[in-house]
Amino acid sequence: MFFPSPAFRASLVAQYQAALQRLGPVVTQTATSAPLPTLPGSATEAPSTPLGTGPAILSGHPPPLSRLGPLRVEAVQRLRFRFGRHGWVRFLSHLEQIEAFRRAFRRSGLPLTWSGGKGPQLRLAFGVAISVGHASDAEYVDAWFTRRVDPVACAEQLKAQLPQGFVLHTVKRIPLHFPSLESLMNLAHYEVQRDDPTEQWEEAVQRWYRHPIEILEKPKGGKIERIALPPLIRQISAQPSGVDLWLRFGAKRHVKPEWIIQRLLPAGGDGQRPFLVVRLALYGERSDGSLYEP
Repeated sequence: MFFPSPAFRASLVAQYQAALQRLGPVVTQTATSAPLPTLPGSATEAPSTPLGTGPAILSGHPPPLSRLGPLRVEAVQRLRFRFGRHGWVRFLSHLEQIEAFRRAFRRSGLPLTWSGGKGPQLRLAFGVAISVGHASDAEYVDAWFTRRVDPVACAEQLKAQLPQGFVLHTVKRIPLHFPSLESLMNLAHYEVQRDDPTEQWEEAVQRWYRHPIEILEKPKGGKIERIALPPLIRQISAQPSGVDLWLRFGAKRHVKPEWIIQRLLPAGGDGQRPFLVVRLALYGERSDGSLYEP
């Protein structure tokens, strides 16, 4: 196996930089540093004190050496983005959504770090997977950077590269070695929307609490998997536009909101009309029942 010497690798870097200069600037987008919108009651506001050089990262210079992939540069900053998906992008699978963001980050020219190994990738970490067809305002991605950047300007630069239907809500700084996104979340808040009378939803919810379903059976790999429902349901309530669901999840235990709705609504006929599932928020639930946002 061939291992290049430091001098040989340095010459490759110099050639790469020269080629980028000949190609011209990668980023031509300009952006303002207007604050991003935050969700009501959210503590994840964009930081008011900028880090590093701020909008200077949008100046059109070639991407940093971390774009080379194998020449891994250690991260010095970590940002967490909260985004939504609506319209046609809600029909993307979780893996397709990840790929869409990887491409957007690559096009943005931001100074992200790369993973190691034979097939290096941008160092990104995504939150809990979402089902195809579900809309959401609670999607998360963490990104690691080779130098300090202004979070708001960084978000604006990324937003310019995202497909239509994705909306960036908030961005905040995260400690480099903070726990992973998935380890912080165990509760999802959903809204199921359908144009039914509120009285119908209230009656369905009351019927659920009078005759709760203890075990949910679902086929999996040619077998029947039995899931105990009561520990996974924090709350079900009727709303004018549908039903609010608070569902717990964890390793090898989760229940999809459509499974609950199919048992709330009558079988056949009107119960078969389509409905829209929107994930409103993700939380961590403590042992005392209190909640925190990731």
